[in-house]
Amino acid sequence: MNPVFQWVYGTPAQKTTAPPTTSTGISGAGISDRIEQAFDAASDSTGTSFQYLVDTAQRESSLRTDAKASTSSATGLFQFVEGTWLQTLKEEGPSLGLGQYSAEISKTASGRYQVADPTERQKILALREDPKVSSLVAGAFTRRNADSLRDDIGRDATAGELYAAHFLGAKGASALIGATGSDPTSSAADLLPQAARANPAIFYEGGRERSVAEVYANLTGKHGDTTPVAVNAGHIVARLDRADEPAATRWDPALGYTDAETGGGASQRVAEAESALSGVTSTEGTSNSGWTAAAPTNAFSSIYRADAPATANGSSSFWQRFSLSSNLFHAALADDGSGLGKVASGAADTSAALRASQPGQILDRGFKASGPLNLASFLNDN
Repeated sequence: MNPVFQWVYGTPAQKTTAPPTTSTGISGAGISDRIEQAFDAASDSTGTSFQYLVDTAQRESSLRTDAKASTSSATGLFQFVEGTWLQTLKEEGPSLGLGQYSAEISKTASGRYQVADPTERQKILALREDPKVSSLVAGAFTRRNADSLRDDIGRDATAGELYAAHFLGAKGASALIGATGSDPTSSAADLLPQAARANPAIFYEGGRERSVAEVYANLTGKHGDTTPVAVNAGHIVARLDRADEPAATRWDPALGYTDAETGGGASQRVAEAESALSGVTSTEGTSNSGWTAAAPTNAFSSIYRADAPATANGSSSFWQRFSLSSNLFHAALADDGSGLGKVASGAADTSAALRASQPGQILDRGFKASGPLNLASFLNDN
């Protein structure tokens, strides 16, 4: 399926519900109600799989909201380092309802993301320990990684490959996936030296450099299904209801910012979405999407279509004759009335038998053998 078509028309990723909670509020998988609700909301908002969020947080922090790494600034359920957190919150915050925090973050000429006010900076970084906010940002971050990997590897990434992108960054994961296919025995540390220095336990074993195939298996193997996962990038890619508005200023709810802030990214998404829509709404009456509507039958057209040719349009005469066929109409009513009478009679007999067996406990609710239920009497217990 064309990715843009999926973005515009696809349904959100299906949630895999966590095991039922116990009386302590902790599920069989160790998920508290608060964290489960946060994952659920993030899955609905970003299209990222509920189960993926569970698996990633389990691996990153053992589901501890206050987890902190000893070798980096990584903090929270999803172990976001400061730079990645600020960048993702800046770029995705408006579409997640976190625009007030996004507005406090700026990008320097060197490409770093910063918060000018030290107090606000600490407040924004502390949000990594808030399960609701961190889950939303993790979902949006995963969605961005899914788009990047799809562009690089030409297919949807698996859940394990999305985790590799969470761990290594999208470009690092793309390089690892490519090398695993082309040169699986080569050194992963040589391919990704910076990541190897930060994560020696992943890239080395007893001083030996692990191969790219070994690192790939390590990162992807604990995320279950190896089937590629399509991450929904938003219910609508761009605001297409304003055709008169220049693409450069259209706000993209999936990205959360305008073209001026992305150097052309929003207008490109607008163009892709409009192209996808034109493919399924051809002005020539044919569809390029592979889906077509069945042509109406002559009988359907003659009865229901007012815009059909006069020779085929018999709708007026049909309905006029139907309205004049009072015998047919009344016969149908009589048949329905007879059936209703039998039902009412049976209900009355049942009600009477119950009242006889349990006097005073079952009230007469107005069932009458001679007619339908008296609704007013039924509701008033008369």
